[in-house]
Amino acid sequence: MKNKLLPISFILKDYKLSKYIVYSAIKTDPSFPAINLGPKKNYRVDASKFEEWLIRRSVNTNHSKIPTAKDLLMEFAHERRK
Repeated sequence: MKNKLLPISFILKDYKLSKYIVYSAIKTDPSFPAINLGPKKNYRVDASKFEEWLIRRSVNTNHSKIPTAKDLLMEFAHERRK
């Protein structure tokens, strides 16, 4: 079975992503499944690989937690007791 190559406009509309997000990913993320089909940046995205990329990216963004003010105060109080 051949992989489906989708135009960027389809990705933007179907996944409700901004143009900025998609083109930033194309420029900065080597794992983004885009193929350039010409000198005028006529990109196409491999549909099945895009789904996998999106899932991996969603999983990887949940690893960092910004501490709340309460967390910082508790840590500060704990450090002062030492």
